[in-house]
Amino acid sequence: MPNKEYVISAFINAIRQNVDDIEQYNIDQEIGLESGDIGFRASKSYWIDYGWDRERWADHDLPQISVWDAGGGVEVEDKREESAVLHRMNFRVDIMATGRNQKNLLAAQVIRGLYYRPNRLSLKRSGVNLDKLMSESDVVREELLPQEVYVKQMTFRTFYRSSGTLGV
Repeated sequence: MPNKEYVISAFINAIRQNVDDIEQYNIDQEIGLESGDIGFRASKSYWIDYGWDRERWADHDLPQISVWDAGGGVEVEDKREESAVLHRMNFRVDIMATGRNQKNLLAAQVIRGLYYRPNRLSLKRSGVNLDKLMSESDVVREELLPQEVYVKQMTFRTFYRSSGTLGV
């Protein structure tokens, strides 16, 4: 039976598996002076993660995706059956990007990755039932870096069934 840490791990893994790694392009390529990419972010494990650590800015730059536990609780407790406790867990996903296009592209990939039928069924088979996107907002923050940081905040509601233990 899943517990809270398992659900967090499954949710983050679902996002990591369905968001493309970011390619960094040479700006001179657009005006025809040079060709080719400068770099490729090869591992989503460091830029899509639970919680937020400001030191990641210095080492890995943008974009970053952070996942937060945004509350929850026991939704249904079946008094007749000790093993049937349905928990609600809300996740806030913050997507921080260098521009609107990158922010919108990553947000679309997160939503498509979580709600595309095969992906959603896979998540459900692992014990996590993704219910709905509860809220969505766009913010521009200038105090985080010397540049504008475009942020999309989305809150998702999930359910999981655990054993009869309420302290999970």
